[in-house]
Amino acid sequence: MKKEIEILNLGFHPYADTFIEKKYLKLSEPIYKLSCTLNKKSYLIQNKFKTPDYERYNLYDYSYTSSNSSYSKVYWQKYFSNVDDNFKDDGKISKKIKVLEIGSNDGYLLSQFKKNDYSVLGIDASKKMCQLANKKKIKTLNLIFNFENSKNIKRKYGTFDLIIANNVLNHSNNPEDFVKAAKNVMSKNSLFIVEFPYWLNLVRDKKFDQIYHEHVSYFTIKYFDNFLKRLNLSITNIQETEYHGGSLRIFLKKKPFITKNQLVQIYIKKEEKLGLFKKKTYLRFMKEIKKRKMLLLKKIIRYKSLNYKIVGIGAAAKANTFINYMGFNHEVIDFVTDISKFKIGKWLPLSRIPIKHDNKIRNIKKLCIIVLSWNLSKILKPKILKINKYAKLISF
Repeated sequence: MKKEIEILNLGFHPYADTFIEKKYLKLSEPIYKLSCTLNKKSYLIQNKFKTPDYERYNLYDYSYTSSNSSYSKVYWQKYFSNVDDNFKDDGKISKKIKVLEIGSNDGYLLSQFKKNDYSVLGIDASKKMCQLANKKKIKTLNLIFNFENSKNIKRKYGTFDLIIANNVLNHSNNPEDFVKAAKNVMSKNSLFIVEFPYWLNLVRDKKFDQIYHEHVSYFTIKYFDNFLKRLNLSITNIQETEYHGGSLRIFLKKKPFITKNQLVQIYIKKEEKLGLFKKKTYLRFMKEIKKRKMLLLKKIIRYKSLNYKIVGIGAAAKANTFINYMGFNHEVIDFVTDISKFKIGKWLPLSRIPIKHDNKIRNIKKLCIIVLSWNLSKILKPKILKINKYAKLISF
């Protein structure tokens, strides 16, 4: 029996976090097959075709920033408070705590730690994000985090009391090497916190647009339980968060691996009950999203025939997976809106749909919107209807 089986196939896609400047419009960007495999032995779910990690974040300027929206800022402020309370409870706040954030982006979360007297160091794969962070006086190293690089970090900066990795382990081409690297810069009492979009939520809610080339791996607790014992790391806590439509935050310490950890077993049972490790689950998954695709196309064709403008709300990475899987281009979607200064005035990759400010929908009387950043729909829908009361919502 094959160790790895293909479970999902979404066709060919560009990098989802790429947004095209005018000077590159007539050039083509890299496009790779986007499909997922399940390793029946390790339970790891990954993209079948791994793309070059440095290229993913530097071929074009990376445009996602942690401080992009008030929602993100509030979320990371709460994250800091949660971790800060954890250290106070453990009685570790008496000395200056050393914090390493892997995938620190523009440094927004680290700035919360720094202003509360933590000693901080950031690491990010994107040159652009490192420039933004360093400009804010958040010391940030531009490199791919792996075991070899962790040796140099340890040699120069020593070990860290707290290592945090939010929505970045899933970006690593080798997640086990990544965790091994984090362990290398931990002392015996260090805390390592990993946050990632939860595969169970993606499958249950049919959110296929969270699959893209930058998300190399997709995690379950069963996978973590399987490989952490080899590293002698233990999960001491699991928290569920609303970020990315449902994420898990797991707390790891250098403690002897706990066999049959009760908390871990609760999650594994839920994963097995949903059928996350069976191919038939994904056959049903693909059948369902193909059905939804046809229904959405019929709606759009009808509105187009009535001279409605079709506008996508939110130029998120997930929007690119959605649009390219649907086969949309600028003739179908008139434009996509966003509020990020790093995206407005650019175009979506492959589809070449222009990105404009939210306010551009204000005077359109025949308007249909598709909320592409569905994880923020509770915030975006009222906002859009306030800008344009005529807007009709098309859902997938």
